[in-house]
Amino acid sequence: MYHKIGIATLIAVILVVAGCGGGGGNGGNGEPDVYTVYGENAEVAQGGTTTVSIYLAKPPATPAGYQMTINYNDSKLELVGGDSSVQAGAAVPASPNHIIANNVSTPGVIQVTVVGWNGSEIVNLSTSNNEILSIQFQAVGDPGVVAIDIDTTAEAPTQLQLWTSGASQIGPPEAVIDGTVTIQ
Repeated sequence: MYHKIGIATLIAVILVVAGCGGGGGNGGNGEPDVYTVYGENAEVAQGGTTTVSIYLAKPPATPAGYQMTINYNDSKLELVGGDSSVQAGAAVPASPNHIIANNVSTPGVIQVTVVGWNGSEIVNLSTSNNEILSIQFQAVGDPGVVAIDIDTTAEAPTQLQLWTSGASQIGPPEAVIDGTVTIQ
């Protein structure tokens, strides 16, 4: 399974194997108006399930891959189906044209790396859709608001990073906006 491979190692291997490819151009097509990674705000009834998406707006270059850590309160939310609850978003080329490696072994922490990959070369993410990740949760806690924290600390297990198909790191976003789940 991919989640047993070190996430940073996986992305490094794919980028080295792919060599230098084309990148560039403007990506993203949604709100806000600056280069941003942001989470969706969702509502769910106690015991119900909801999907929270993570989006990318206006990156300075077209990304072909990314990694991030997402933190959430595991006494309020549980992943529905473990590894399978974390899916590449609509901006990522449809399977089998991507590789996703995730680690959900620590309750309340999701580590994920996604790379567009068609078996022989890196494939850029779509610039016509900005959803890069979706996560399905079940509300198991009392009513209230739960943060879906896109971890931006240097100590994050998988630090927020984006890359072009040429293996160039795209600078950090101007803004990172956490999502929420409101349990009713």
